[in-house]
Amino acid sequence: MDRKKIKKQAKMLMKKHFGFLVAICLVSAMITSEFGGTLSWIFSQNNEAINEEMTALPSDLSTSKVLQDIFDDNLDAGEKMADEIKQKEISSVKNPAFGRSRGVFAALINSITSGSIFLSMVAAVNSMVGSESLAVLLLILLGLFVFLMFWFYVQNTYAVVLRRMFLESRTYQKIPFERFMFLSRVKRWTRASFIMFVRYVLYTLWSLTIVGAFVKHYSYLMVPFIVAENPNIKALEAITLSRKMMNGYKWECFKIDVSMLG
Repeated sequence: MDRKKIKKQAKMLMKKHFGFLVAICLVSAMITSEFGGTLSWIFSQNNEAINEEMTALPSDLSTSKVLQDIFDDNLDAGEKMADEIKQKEISSVKNPAFGRSRGVFAALINSITSGSIFLSMVAAVNSMVGSESLAVLLLILLGLFVFLMFWFYVQNTYAVVLRRMFLESRTYQKIPFERFMFLSRVKRWTRASFIMFVRYVLYTLWSLTIVGAFVKHYSYLMVPFIVAENPNIKALEAITLSRKMMNGYKWECFKIDVSMLG
């Protein structure tokens, strides 16, 4: 395996599809599928600025105070304070990541970061079920379900979509946007999600051993590529094939990874 030749070919391919490859990798980083560390410094700076602005809010407008009012059956007062928080943020907090403090999108971001949307949802569900604790529990379970579905069908599966785009960029001069949904077109999105889920479970179990995390990372490295080329394959077949393909090449792949640290 000639690492210099591989890097040279990769640079040529990158120049050929620079904008496209950067875009799909940024999408992966934004949904924290892969390359999440690339944007971590942006989010950390954004969170620090928002926290500084939130500490400037009066103590009587804190989220905990509003929740306490809701739990004390003071729903009107709680909703009023939630509205005050929202108005306070829309008028005063400027999000450094987007450079805007007004508008629909900025208001949505400020509402999410402050928790006022959550407070409004608690008040709404409480009015239907008549129990504050049950309302909070239902919202937590709903949020957990939505998170798991998003992870299973989007974050977990995007690695396969990303590899498919990488493979097609080697063959075609231009890749249409609809190619992102190739798994849906062949009706294999759920199967790909399940295969990647099995890979995740096996890798997690192997990570409990001393060297399992390192060895199995490279043993299962080809699974998303295999699924990207053959979405009809079964989970254990894809994992077994990946292990066979990486037999004798784990150390070489590790050296390539190390050489890319710079």
